[in-house]
Amino acid sequence: MDADIVPPPRADDAPDDSNFKRALRESLRETASKNRSVCIVQDVPDFKYDLPTALGVARKRGSAEDFLNLTRAEAEERFSGPERDIRALAQQHPALRVVDPKEVLCRENSCIFESGGQLLYGDADHLSMAGALFITSELDGCFRDVARASAPE
Repeated sequence: MDADIVPPPRADDAPDDSNFKRALRESLRETASKNRSVCIVQDVPDFKYDLPTALGVARKRGSAEDFLNLTRAEAEERFSGPERDIRALAQQHPALRVVDPKEVLCRENSCIFESGGQLLYGDADHLSMAGALFITSELDGCFRDVARASAPE
């Protein structure tokens, strides 16, 4: 909750900044270095039900699984405030890298929860091992230029 975060006030804070945005900006200041970047991995889609249980029950009963569907818009709405703050700060701070698993999990208008017969979630909002492996291509954005930056000259 935004109200739970109480960053120290600073002169350059905008009056409409959320506590989250102010705290994130302060973290970026504290970790600033020309050889350092910060990577934020945004949240995965947050489904309404524990997927392994709900999917298992639905399949055992032979029921339709459409009650599990989650649209991309619903997934984006869930954390729209913090994610908007993160994107705004990323535009101001080149050292801030942002990756969004929804880019892989919600490529179309709906979000997937399984691929190739493997369940991508361990519950409603945590990836399984298969899910973590499924989004590795998106996580590569955290590590762009790392090898070149850390290579000896």
